[in-house]
Amino acid sequence: MGVNHCAHSPGRVGRAMPFSFTTTRVEFPSRGVSCRGWFYQPDNAPLPGCVVMAHGFGASPDGPLGQTASRFAEAGLAALIFD
Repeated sequence: MGVNHCAHSPGRVGRAMPFSFTTTRVEFPSRGVSCRGWFYQPDNAPLPGCVVMAHGFGASPDGPLGQTASRFAEAGLAALIFD
């Protein structure tokens, strides 16, 4: 399972400095089936909440679901996307 380190700074006005985040490939069992996905962990965020998102049709971290997860992580919320 690979780990990617990302740092984004979209430069939006009126927004606090975004968190950098780490993306980790994850795997977990559910009713006898192995689920795989990506976990977006904001760096240095105190006790982040977590948003769980599932696509269902071969989601990739490069698509809209991954882009949304990145935005949550930049805002200081962890995100789990899986298929």
